Amino acid sequence: MRNAGEGRSPMALKMKLENSGERSIWHLSGQIVLGKEAAQLQESVMAHPTSQIVLDLDAISAMDAGGLGTLVFLHEWARAIAGEFKLMNVPAHVRELLTLTNLDHVLEVSHPAEVYALPVPCHCA
Repeated sequence: MRNAGEGRSPMALKMKLENSGERSIWHLSGQIVLGKEAAQLQESVMAHPTSQIVLDLDAISAMDAGGLGTLVFLHEWARAIAGEFKLMNVPAHVRELLTLTNLDHVLEVSHPAEVYALPVPCHCA
């Protein structure tokens, strides 16, 4: 796993990438808010495109509209490159934001067992 965001304040976004070929699982902690954190997440995920992108939000302490916008952007970007985009371990406060904004009908939330059991899509030629 690679670490990103080390050496910053405890509320800053920290990321660990678990990559297994065409599946990348981003274990996130801290906050996803407008500014550096949202930009850092977007840039990091886009720098490692895979067929299946999963964000593990278990340790996310805060999210604002900028964070939600980043999730929607990454969802649309993944679809554009013929990939899948999923969230897992979504904390109650983030789930509430998704419901309030109707994004719970746009962004797929999966259970970790489902994520690890799913076959990884292959875009083999």
